[in-house]
Amino acid sequence: KSNHQAWSNAHIENRESFTRDIPLVRRNIRYPPYIRMVSMARKNLDGFSTIHIFVAFLAGFAIAAIFSHADRHGGNHDDNSASDLLRFSSSSGKGNEQLASNDGRALSNDAALTGGDGQAAISEAATAILKEVEAQLASKAADQTLQRTIVEPAVPAISTSSTSTERNFFEIAKKSLTDKVQGLITLPECLEHPEKCTRKGCKREECRAWGHFYHTMYQDKLGKYSTDDAEPFQFLEIGYFEGRGFDAYTEFLPKGELHSMEISCLPEGPREEGKWPWGNFAKKNPRFQQFVDKERLHCGDASDLKW
Repeated sequence: KSNHQAWSNAHIENRESFTRDIPLVRRNIRYPPYIRMVSMARKNLDGFSTIHIFVAFLAGFAIAAIFSHADRHGGNHDDNSASDLLRFSSSSGKGNEQLASNDGRALSNDAALTGGDGQAAISEAATAILKEVEAQLASKAADQTLQRTIVEPAVPAISTSSTSTERNFFEIAKKSLTDKVQGLITLPECLEHPEKCTRKGCKREECRAWGHFYHTMYQDKLGKYSTDDAEPFQFLEIGYFEGRGFDAYTEFLPKGELHSMEISCLPEGPREEGKWPWGNFAKKNPRFQQFVDKERLHCGDASDLKW
């Protein structure tokens, strides 16, 4: 109520005039300005006299008579033409249908006011609209044809050139006879002749055969380094043994600077003296001395952090 009073004090200057305009309201309550606007609208509506309504009725009746006259005198043919035009434009899309419908209604109204001459105007206007719609359809078809002729840029494919193709670790390791892939090679014979399995009691069949199945892991982790265009890098193997794995790495990773550590190529002697008493396994590799001379094969105990 306090808000109503504030609005009334700020915007309503003549309370008595306001309450007379709306006799149903309680005169002891002051209403906000938007109610006064409703009152003003009612005043304006009261000013629209009966003569104005009568004149508007006569004008509408006259227009209806003219339309009826036009329909009785050869209007069927033009109506059919207009109907065909609307059906044609409808098949070309809702946008064109709205265009032809709006223009057709406007031209029909103008022709009705001009009597018989209006029929010719409708026919001429309908022809013009038809040509315009045909032009729009032709333009749209041309645009679609142009879009079909534009060749989309091809998505760059993964290069299969010799410089970026990954080498096959399994095929390379199979030639060097390293145990890293021998599990896949010896498994069939193990399953056929269980007595030839290395670990007969294993539940998992792959674990019964001799050798490993490292080729999948090496291919996944090191395949990107096996290409001819790979960046140079350093690679360290711990445990050269007879060098079969190192031979496979050397062929598989041509861009790598490969190194390996091996304890068995230490001088022969007791372990207390930092030597190796069980023979030099590394010497079995034909390239043993070559790798030692190039400082790619390092003889020592890899568990000795000082070394």
